[in-house]
Amino acid sequence: MLSPPSAPARNDGSDAESFVAKVFRSQGWTVAFYTNRRGLGFDLWAKKADAAIVIEVKSSVGQLGSVTLTENEHRAAAEHGENYVL
Repeated sequence: MLSPPSAPARNDGSDAESFVAKVFRSQGWTVAFYTNRRGLGFDLWAKKADAAIVIEVKSSVGQLGSVTLTENEHRAAAEHGENYVL
């Protein structure tokens, strides 16, 4: 593979969430998907030893300039504080 792969034609976010989960799991985290549980404001929950975090995954098929959080995501970020990872 001499050149990087091209971006997919569409992006529903599930590939990015799976990728992030795979990275965390490779580092010893237990990961659960919360994507389909509406209203929580995050996509993944991860635990390693006695630490737990919630993760909101944002992705783009092009260059990502800025990120906008929904009202639920903003509320979850405020509620979980340093345990909320974007």
